[in-house]
Amino acid sequence: MNSSRRLLGRRLFDRLMKVTFYGQFVAGETRAELLASSSSLLKAGVRPILCVPIEEDKGANVSEAAVYERNFRMVMECVRTSPEVCKDVPVAQLKLTAVVPGRLCGILSEQVTCPAKHYELLEKIRGYMDGEPVDLGFLEAGDQRALEAALSRVRDICRLSEELGVLLLIDAEYTDLNPALRLISLAAMLKFNKKRPLVAYTYQNYLKACFVIYKNYLLFYTIIMFLSVKK
Repeated sequence: MNSSRRLLGRRLFDRLMKVTFYGQFVAGETRAELLASSSSLLKAGVRPILCVPIEEDKGANVSEAAVYERNFRMVMECVRTSPEVCKDVPVAQLKLTAVVPGRLCGILSEQVTCPAKHYELLEKIRGYMDGEPVDLGFLEAGDQRALEAALSRVRDICRLSEELGVLLLIDAEYTDLNPALRLISLAAMLKFNKKRPLVAYTYQNYLKACFVIYKNYLLFYTIIMFLSVKK
């Protein structure tokens, strides 16, 4: 790509990319382009899921809060547009590290390897989304403020999804950040999944651990089906 850009020049390179690789993976840069792409998908029997494809790893050196606020505004616009794109079942995908610093997720993942076993911590995160103060103890003052700002963004995204009836799928992203992403996702589920499923955390199907998850689900559904037939 770099060689092509130097050979063709930026303008011609951009035009070629839009009708080839870029056009294949990006639905559009404007609302009109997005709606046109989604209309074509729906006619082909494919339900679109909107996503702002921004994420970062724990090694990212991003210190500007304005970066996450900019990403936050784009995610909010993505959620607002979802009902227009797919009216029957509006769905949006959220990459949490777009609005939660990757470095902070790395710290949380090291401290909380299995969020489901730390219910008190989950309740603290959920409580913050209800307006309660949050103090995790192991975070420095700057990281504590960054966490509060990040949780506020996640809360506002979930509130908008709830208001518009948009199912929010949270991407698993990088494997080593899964504990932190799962922690925040589970807290959001505790807060918002009351009347209907609103927030869902996704799994990376290529991980060995997913085999155990699927095996347990298969056993569960087999028992349910057997009992149903028996009845």
